[in-house]
Amino acid sequence: MGNGPVSAGYAVRGGAVFNRPSAVGAGEENVIQDRLLDLVRRTPGGAEIRVVLYTWREEPVKDALLEAHARGVRVKVLMNHAADTRSEEIYSALTGALGEYAPGKASWAAQCGQGWGCLGTGINHNKFLLFSQVGESRNVVVQSSANLTYHDRIRFWNNAYIAADAGLYGLYDDYFQRLETGIGRTTVPDDDQYGMGESGPYRLYTNPYQGPDALVRELETLRCSADPARPTRIRVAALMFNRTELAERLASLGDRGCRVHLVFRRLGAEVSGLLQGRLAGARKCAGAMTVHSKYMAISAGAGSFAGEPGLKAVFTGSHNYGRAALRNNDETLLRIVDARVYRQYEENFDDGPYLRCPAWEKADGPAKPETDH
Repeated sequence: MGNGPVSAGYAVRGGAVFNRPSAVGAGEENVIQDRLLDLVRRTPGGAEIRVVLYTWREEPVKDALLEAHARGVRVKVLMNHAADTRSEEIYSALTGALGEYAPGKASWAAQCGQGWGCLGTGINHNKFLLFSQVGESRNVVVQSSANLTYHDRIRFWNNAYIAADAGLYGLYDDYFQRLETGIGRTTVPDDDQYGMGESGPYRLYTNPYQGPDALVRELETLRCSADPARPTRIRVAALMFNRTELAERLASLGDRGCRVHLVFRRLGAEVSGLLQGRLAGARKCAGAMTVHSKYMAISAGAGSFAGEPGLKAVFTGSHNYGRAALRNNDETLLRIVDARVYRQYEENFDDGPYLRCPAWEKADGPAKPETDH
């Protein structure tokens, strides 16, 4: 098929978007899904869309991708192996239209090996999309915390970051090609597939990794402000959190005067004990207001971060603060140094889950077995 028309004058709006669960008021549950649909529908024939996703149970984005394929867009989809029955049905529909994976093929759908991710012995927990062209914008990246499920829309707080940036696109392109090498794998992965690349304001970490925790290393460069009028602030939104070294680093920053605020769904017992009484505030977001985002927003204030006074940065991605995310899963952790983007996450945190969820007043009970989402 020939090239389809490019939306005249359309340019991708970069930045963060957020959905809010129905429990805090209807109207913003579909924000992330609607942006994805808009991007897919504005992708012209001859362009390429690549999707890497863990759990996929709903039809709209699948249908939009198949419509794009019908008008000449190359579509490649890489999913975790059989996350659940509904995801398997979506995968079957995609393979039926796009065909199965073969090297060099223009369009395909594939899964990582049964029981593994593509690079690690855990799961392919990724949630990102790459568009070679949308409207008149090229090299578009979407990094999301959301799976394509009912719960991710209706019951979960989620975020997605969108950028049209050739350097960032190149970092994700390299990672996609590495993931692709794991399709059809027959040998057990070695769980040591660390990657780190930088471009402009971006730094992309990819796991699994058996070395030092990247977030801990980043926080080691944070110097808390001594000026109470311009404090250093750290806002953390985490579905699950059981990495004790990371918890101790955050708690110690709280001890040194950094203002650390946390929203979470579940804490491991050791993490709960480490954080108790050492943060500026914490909220537990569960049930119909589950926090599913995985981000950390840092404002150095009168202190410094990464050697830069007053730096503002955000870490986001698919990466939960659990051990499996670091050691076993295929994951992304994206650092963005941008004051405007920081303000978007700050506003979402303050006016969203931190405002709406109840205060955490006591340590959680024994941790349940870890399950990523």
